[in-house]
Amino acid sequence: MYRRYFRSGASMRLANFIYRRLVQKFLVGLQKNLPPMSVQDRTWPPAPYKFLAGANQELKNIFYHWKCKKYRDHLTPQRKALLQAKLCASELFKDKKTLYSKSLQQPFQGEYLGLTQNPKYQKLHAVAKDKLVMAESVMKVNRANGKVSPVPAPVPTMLGGLQGHAHHRYPQTVPRLLLLTTEHLVLADPKAAQPKTVLSLSDICGVSVTRFSDGLLALHLKETSTAGNKGDLLLVSSHLIELITRLHQTLMAATSQALALHITDQFSTRFQKGDVAITVVESTKGSNNDVPVCKKRGSHKMEVLVH
Repeated sequence: MYRRYFRSGASMRLANFIYRRLVQKFLVGLQKNLPPMSVQDRTWPPAPYKFLAGANQELKNIFYHWKCKKYRDHLTPQRKALLQAKLCASELFKDKKTLYSKSLQQPFQGEYLGLTQNPKYQKLHAVAKDKLVMAESVMKVNRANGKVSPVPAPVPTMLGGLQGHAHHRYPQTVPRLLLLTTEHLVLADPKAAQPKTVLSLSDICGVSVTRFSDGLLALHLKETSTAGNKGDLLLVSSHLIELITRLHQTLMAATSQALALHITDQFSTRFQKGDVAITVVESTKGSNNDVPVCKKRGSHKMEVLVH
């Protein structure tokens, strides 16, 4: 019982006192120098002593996770949905498609047609009778000859420099308005605002895209579906990353099944007259509009030049 008073135990007591004092000093100093609450700030004060390195790293992780939780707790439902869509896009496309990095700074708007301002377009939404997820203008590739039509007025970025050459470069124009709802995907004629194709989400069996910066997508449809009797759809979207991300999320919510997404340079599509093998080639010659150039090679092959 008197051992604690012996000189032999003094060094241990002194060491423990110094250790506790250093830890106390470290924690008090850390409290006064915590980093900003911004979730983008990953800075953290270094450990003043080597024996505190492990604890310092653990505290850094705890603080950052707590900071992220505080940020999430103050998000509006709209902001939270947008961030979830961006996270989903990252999981689908990061390090897989070149276009993804260009889309990071672009906000997902969902509605690009101005449906509420244009009475002609409002009746299109009434066709699906369910909640609108996304609306935009797309180009439809002619399945008979591989020609691409220019995008109509709602997407001016895709029209730049095309008006003077549209006639001879794109002899068959098939512009479409695309509406994605919680249960359907609708393609409509932009002039008459009349639906041309109405797909149930259960009709879609997969999507194929290239590895490059183009907006080409192949929408694979089930043969048993009503709309699938004409074969798959080839579309060009100026918001490809957002479109496929929202299609994936909507399909998951409606059917509890993930979208079968294929990111590849070669894929097969089913047209009304048979299967067509599509080969994607990256062209070194850029263009002002970055529209893929589709060339039919016989009856069962198509080559797509992208930039």
